[in-house]
Amino acid sequence: MDNKRNITRLLQFCTFLVFVGRGWQHLFWDVPLRTLLWDESLLSGIVPVITGMTWTEYATSEGVDVFINYYKITLGVVYTCLGIFALLAHRVSLKPYRWLLIMGSTMLFGLAMLYSKEKFYQIGQLLEYSTQFGCPLFLYLILNESVSKKQLTLYMKFAIALTFTCHGLYAVGFYPQPGDFVGMVIRILGVTEPIAKTLLATFGWIDLGLAILLFVPNFAKYALTYATFWGVATAAARLWANFYPEFLFPILHQWTFEVLIRIPHGLLPFILIYPIREYFKLPFLSKKPTSEYLQSTRIQKSKEFSSSH
Repeated sequence: MDNKRNITRLLQFCTFLVFVGRGWQHLFWDVPLRTLLWDESLLSGIVPVITGMTWTEYATSEGVDVFINYYKITLGVVYTCLGIFALLAHRVSLKPYRWLLIMGSTMLFGLAMLYSKEKFYQIGQLLEYSTQFGCPLFLYLILNESVSKKQLTLYMKFAIALTFTCHGLYAVGFYPQPGDFVGMVIRILGVTEPIAKTLLATFGWIDLGLAILLFVPNFAKYALTYATFWGVATAAARLWANFYPEFLFPILHQWTFEVLIRIPHGLLPFILIYPIREYFKLPFLSKKPTSEYLQSTRIQKSKEFSSSH
């Protein structure tokens, strides 16, 4: 299997995990839809026109609440279907439908905006999901050969850098340190709260440094290696910190989707490092297979050597 195919399959897997994880969340758990749909300052003038109800009637209506729940479940089904499509998107017969990946990326970006709104429009809350809403877009780009290898690499690095930068900003206290971050450190390492906050800040500064080193040629591979390990570790921490064997199935049901949507935080950096990083040394926009390209390169070099002698 050539390197382009390896990268495509990994991007498909990343996209699948994000879509299925979000689908799981929408089907069984809560999402911040009401942050928007129950925002009086935004909708009080629109609701009477659309529904014929006063704002109080709308906000207290059981029927509206049921509608929001059904809408959330519908989105869950759509996300799940998009996850299945991501695994099949490489097929030539499905090429006309690859725009669904763009739609899915837009949906994920919209969800990130809702989470940002829920936290008073913190830009860090929005951009920490860059890797997640970026995966379907990167898959679309590589499947349709829409960008050069250099552009794709740069876009992926930007998404990784934004995700780790925003995580770092929360960890160092630029934004309020999330209580669940502190709680996970305490439960996993068994340390006190002050130590947990100090450790978080330390790892936060490392995340901020990593985001810079991604763009420094001599250090990028080390930054990507760390990002791979740390991205997968922080994803697994959601389940590890909340795991109790006596409540196995409820715990798995509640926390597995949190792991799935974050695994790409580690897999996306992995795509850019050894061994499949060799792919980025070859022009994947070439219509020739990799083996043919290498053979033609050797022949060309041989001719140049002969002509020079």
